[in-house]
Amino acid sequence: MANKSKDKKEKKRIVNKNFIVFLIILAIFLGILFFLPVFNITSIHITNNKKTPNQEIINAAGLQEGNNIFRVVSYIVEEKIESLPYVKNAHITKKYPSTINIEIEEREAKYVIELDDGFILIDDQGYVLEKVLSNDNGNGRLLIKNMELDEEEMTPGKRLSEHNLFKLNDIVNILEEAKQYYADEGKTITINSIINEITIDNSEYILYSSSELKSIYIGNAENLTLKMQNLQKILVYEKGNEGSIYLNMDFLKKNPYFSPKI
Repeated sequence: MANKSKDKKEKKRIVNKNFIVFLIILAIFLGILFFLPVFNITSIHITNNKKTPNQEIINAAGLQEGNNIFRVVSYIVEEKIESLPYVKNAHITKKYPSTINIEIEEREAKYVIELDDGFILIDDQGYVLEKVLSNDNGNGRLLIKNMELDEEEMTPGKRLSEHNLFKLNDIVNILEEAKQYYADEGKTITINSIINEITIDNSEYILYSSSELKSIYIGNAENLTLKMQNLQKILVYEKGNEGSIYLNMDFLKKNPYFSPKI
């Protein structure tokens, strides 16, 4: 029994010794990885960024040439980069011994919201991308008027409030439905393509087409199929006439109509 107990203690001592040796070897190995100059970052490659400058991405990531590549925790760096307004997704890959690759997926400005002192660009998810002093309507972005924003909502990188996201969703639904109908008799021009502006009036919406010289009182975002069917008929019949189209009524009680500008 004494010999067996002695053997067990000896085995345990050997195991502990081996474990300590393993830890020492591991520490030496990690020390080599973390401190050898060959593993210091010498190159940072960034791809697919059109709106966000390289240096802005590098600054947000907190990366510098000379940093050790093993100290870079990819998911943390990705989250930092994704805090930039135009960056939707960032993906980090490491090419050993010393290169960091950053692949960017950017948000696209789809809408312009009019403010008292300028405009803000937002994407289709309601993220604020940047504030601008003038609206370049040549980009084909829809202008949204009379959306009430608080100060925080105007900050690049922030998302619209739940209330305004509901409004944006209405606008998206209106435009999606308008894609199915035409503004001309030859059915070559979809209605959504002629809309330049949408004004929010409480829970109702007023569309404007500069090419057709018409304001379109669409009402709320309900019964859109029936409204677009009637809008198509009026646009074709009143082609070339400036005025207003009224669709904001109960069609069982009153027919939609066109009112020419006097």
